[in-house]
Amino acid sequence: MKKIIINILKYSTLVFLFWILIIVTRVYGGDYCTTVYNIFIIPFIIILAIINIITLYIIDFTRKRYKITNYVLLSLVFIFSVHIFFNYLNSEKELKQKFLVDDNRLSVYLYKNKTFEIIANSPHVTCHYFGKYNLENNYLIFDEEITEKKTYQISKKYKFNIIKKEFESVEEGFPNLIQDN
Repeated sequence: MKKIIINILKYSTLVFLFWILIIVTRVYGGDYCTTVYNIFIIPFIIILAIINIITLYIIDFTRKRYKITNYVLLSLVFIFSVHIFFNYLNSEKELKQKFLVDDNRLSVYLYKNKTFEIIANSPHVTCHYFGKYNLENNYLIFDEEITEKKTYQISKKYKFNIIKKEFESVEEGFPNLIQDN
């Protein structure tokens, strides 16, 4: 039992570093935000993980037992590879239309699989919001969750204006979606 606890403590920092790396680089499975600080955070976490791996192998070198370290490391690399694969799948959607909101800090991407992505840009943070939409009879209708998003500039329902080539909000007080060519 003591050996198991020592191994858990020994590998917990490496597991924790990989867990943080996955959280910071996640771009699938829901809304997320990224900051410019990721430029510094991600390399720092990778360097700490490499130092941790080297330390674990130095400790194992004295005992000539690499089996557990190899299994833990292979498992973490496999999990991170699956994570990167899901990031790739999320980024490979086929774009149908792109719209800008009046202040150009908000972009709306409509994909052919009836999903949307709203990208809200600010000086240090970029947030991505996802959901589903319907396009029927010149009306663009976002799912119910759009009202729960932090992008209060987007209405639930828009009507397409053929002359202006933009979607106008059916509700008052919301900006139009201007098509980006």
